[in-house]
Amino acid sequence: MTDIPDRRGGTAGVSSNASAVAVALAVMVLGAFVAFDTFTGLAGPSYAEVGPGVFPLIVGAALLLAGGGLLLQSLRAQWRVAWVERDASTAPMRNVLLAAGALTLDVLLFAPFGFIAASAMLFACVSAAFGSRRFPLDALVGIVFAAAIYIIFVHGLGLGLPAGDLWSALWKR
Repeated sequence: MTDIPDRRGGTAGVSSNASAVAVALAVMVLGAFVAFDTFTGLAGPSYAEVGPGVFPLIVGAALLLAGGGLLLQSLRAQWRVAWVERDASTAPMRNVLLAAGALTLDVLLFAPFGFIAASAMLFACVSAAFGSRRFPLDALVGIVFAAAIYIIFVHGLGLGLPAGDLWSALWKR
């Protein structure tokens, strides 16, 4: 493995490795929190063998294992966090604001237009925030994904997702 050059022309040593250790420990703390919260959660006894605590426990264990692997690699100097110097452009803030605006618009459009339309708009706007410039294709992919999720939740699992007031009024005619 090659060393990462630092700003002075040397190689990054303990300081960049400390960043990798910090990231690994943060992943492990998150995993421990998820596992602890799963064990001490309010879910009571269940008649099913696979209850509501199984999947969070799997996620917590996976985070602990991933964090442990990252910690081991960072201590062996096989993995380092490479910090990238960027110019002070406004593009990252624009993307964050676009994603935040898309989430806000999703909440506002959820009741009148329903799950499918609001989720398709959310998908297209977040895709634009990540750099996609094919808005019509992103909207179409968002409609397909949202419709598939709607069908799975409403017809497969029996859970209610709103179709939207506009669509309900059109179907009643």
